[in-house]
Amino acid sequence: METLKKKIIFWISLTSAMAVVLAIWIISLKSYSFSESEEQIKEMKEQVQEKLQDIKIPEITEPNLEATPVLPEESKLKLPLVE
Repeated sequence: METLKKKIIFWISLTSAMAVVLAIWIISLKSYSFSESEEQIKEMKEQVQEKLQDIKIPEITEPNLEATPVLPEESKLKLPLVE
């Protein structure tokens, strides 16, 4: 009988402690402002756009013939014609 009382007291105190932790967690979630994070996202997007504008991509006017290997006619693959 004594152990049953101890077990009941243990489970009641455990569930009440879990309820308190859950309540604190829910209150902290409600107090968190999501508008701040949206403002931070907007600022980050603006910073990325500014950095992208600073990047200059060089224009290719003439192909670099040294970078592209030219294979002789004999080494090219000859595929059979499909009729």
